Amino acid sequence: MNAVEVERKFPLWRVFACIAVLISWSVLIKWGFQMDRSVGVSFAVFGRENPFILRFFYHFIGFAVWLVIPFCFSTQKSIAVFARNIGLIDRIELSACLYSGGAMVSALLAIGAIRLGIARGNPDAKHYFQGGELVWSGYLLIAILIGPIIEEVVTRGFLYGQLRQRLSIPKCIVLVLAFSLYFHWEIVTTNPVFAFLLVMNGIFLCAIREKTKSLWNCVLYHGVYNAAVAHQWTLIVTVISILVLLGNGQGKVNSSQSTESLQ
Repeated sequence: MNAVEVERKFPLWRVFACIAVLISWSVLIKWGFQMDRSVGVSFAVFGRENPFILRFFYHFIGFAVWLVIPFCFSTQKSIAVFARNIGLIDRIELSACLYSGGAMVSALLAIGAIRLGIARGNPDAKHYFQGGELVWSGYLLIAILIGPIIEEVVTRGFLYGQLRQRLSIPKCIVLVLAFSLYFHWEIVTTNPVFAFLLVMNGIFLCAIREKTKSLWNCVLYHGVYNAAVAHQWTLIVTVISILVLLGNGQGKVNSSQSTESLQ
């Protein structure tokens, strides 16, 4: 059986309603704070004209909402059951380290494109770097560890997992990619090379989610890619170590515990 196992049929309307609420939240933020006139939304855009403390505040507010919305639409009664269903309880697999090699190759292509002048780097990253060592460290924590965990929980964990209960693999990949592209719209419209890599990485992450049980495998790939693009080569080992510890620390829920939690 595929890694995306089905406990019970999940109504598609709940998945699309969750997507609609997440998008509505981004639109609300965009209108409320006049952050960006483009389709996409980025908390960093708002933060460019505000103190760094506000930037991090809005990052974490956004992360909290991103976790709460899928949990509410999942109808699960406990966080433990929700985590189990999206693959956060399963141990990270050794093969995930091999997947991270693919992430580094993808990142090297991105770096090469920037150096050749056919793509541009992330302006927000440069802005955070100029804010000093403490600010830059906070940015790296979000970009390399916290961000990938949150994004994978929502996209590959909840959305892809629930869509797979009723739709084929290609349809699920297309829908999840469309969702991801919306939230990276500035990159899609201004950086063709990065848009291509975003699509390729998205497809590969869906394949990892489909073929393995642990969502931590996707998180590791995502984190390693972000670290490599940011030229944080020494941090890659740290990222792998932390995520392996987190993934293995979750352990596997035994069948009796799972049954009890679902009752």
